[in-house]
Amino acid sequence: MNGLPDFATEFPTIADFLDWWLRNPVLPAEQQKAFDAYYAGYRGRFGRYIRHHYSGQSAEITALIRAKGAPRLLEIGGGCGTEALWFTLQGARVLAIDVNDERLEVARARKEIIERGIGRPLDIEFRFCSLFDLKGPGTFDLIWMEQAFHHVEPRDKIYSTIARLLAPEGHVVISEANGWNPLLQLQLFRRRGFKTIVDRTTPDGQRILYGNERVTIPSVMARGFEEAGIAQDAVRYFRVLPNIGAAEALMPVERVIPQFAAPFFSHYNYVGHKPAADKAPR
Repeated sequence: MNGLPDFATEFPTIADFLDWWLRNPVLPAEQQKAFDAYYAGYRGRFGRYIRHHYSGQSAEITALIRAKGAPRLLEIGGGCGTEALWFTLQGARVLAIDVNDERLEVARARKEIIERGIGRPLDIEFRFCSLFDLKGPGTFDLIWMEQAFHHVEPRDKIYSTIARLLAPEGHVVISEANGWNPLLQLQLFRRRGFKTIVDRTTPDGQRILYGNERVTIPSVMARGFEEAGIAQDAVRYFRVLPNIGAAEALMPVERVIPQFAAPFFSHYNYVGHKPAADKAPR
């Protein structure tokens, strides 16, 4: 016995999956330090409210994985690998990309631990590259971005690149900070001022454009995708409160806030699909 859980069966939700990693420091020292820094906001504060929304933000993509059966999935901004690894355990064949190799090393170390726990290899690759480095049309059935859209630049290339990479009848799901929320916008302005696009240098010395918390609203995102040939399926707003103790007590109040009250919500999920070739607009 290796003392590890069967990751494929023992965690009902992605929140349960992440909670195990938060409570069990099993990574090599360097990767554990990077993981702890990445999830510093959740340490000691991963209660019912945050767990509810953390699981909920991936509800649409998880349902699509299970419906499609072994889909090819691209995650843009894979970070430390939580979502990508979870999606693989749900049956997807995953490529997760990022321009932060330190975080990808954490993801790779977690992959090895999971493989020991389940006794088989995972169909997943963690690759250091940009979205715009990927080649080949129609490669993916699903594309997922979680709190990454507002970092990728140049933005006007995102829509056409995703449309090119997505297979006919494929879906894109994006979970993002809500540009309609005035408190969120004020917080971001205090942090970075008006400078929403900056130059960054990657660990290997590459200079890239980087979105400096350049959040947007769903209608702008939907219009960009529509112009690239991707039709909107749904937009769902969620989460009102920050990660504070009172949030759990106020959950019943949050649940009755209607979707049309968009400025109250701090996040939204956009879901779109690429029509089949014979149904694409001419």
